[in-house]
Amino acid sequence: MTSSLTRMGRSTGRLQHRTALIALGATILTATTATISLIPTLATIADRDGRIASLSEQLTAAEATAEARQEMISDLKSENSDLRQLVPFEVDPEDAHDIRAAASVTLAKKGDRLDLNSTLPNFSRGDNSPYSDTIWYDGTNIRLGYGVSALVLNDGPASFEACAAATGWAETTSLEPHLLAEPTTCLRLETGRYAAVKVTQFTETSADVAITVWE
Repeated sequence: MTSSLTRMGRSTGRLQHRTALIALGATILTATTATISLIPTLATIADRDGRIASLSEQLTAAEATAEARQEMISDLKSENSDLRQLVPFEVDPEDAHDIRAAASVTLAKKGDRLDLNSTLPNFSRGDNSPYSDTIWYDGTNIRLGYGVSALVLNDGPASFEACAAATGWAETTSLEPHLLAEPTTCLRLETGRYAAVKVTQFTETSADVAITVWE
């Protein structure tokens, strides 16, 4: 009886041992499987980290190239601007600008301001309100409204071609009438139009002015 119990105990022990080994094997297999499944994920992360680093380097290089090219463009534009100053100005016949308005007017001392953009007779606005691109006489100087630039040509007369080609414009608010005796003074209006002005005679009370404005 004792022998039978002993054999049964040994069998039970071996069964438990095998069961334990099977359980341990299953645990190891599960852990191994989990580890193996992580390998592709880790590889993917490493691959993407590498791509991110590579793309970042390419972006940095591209930005440096773009900055260098922008500086080159800026230098070329500056050089072109200087070269254009040396090229004689020519107006394309098809781009010729017609006269918008031309008249000889008498400006009374502190009289109405005339609108140089107007196409009405004598450039009249019929009011004394100040605004850009105007002309009037204060008894001493020919006064110009806001935004008008003036330039006296070295060689006259003032024409659209000559005024458009001129450089060295200066914004001004007044012109001395005795300096306008020759038709060599160009005006550039705030609207972008060009005009020529000449004073034929003047006194303390009025000034006779010939004005031409081109489209």
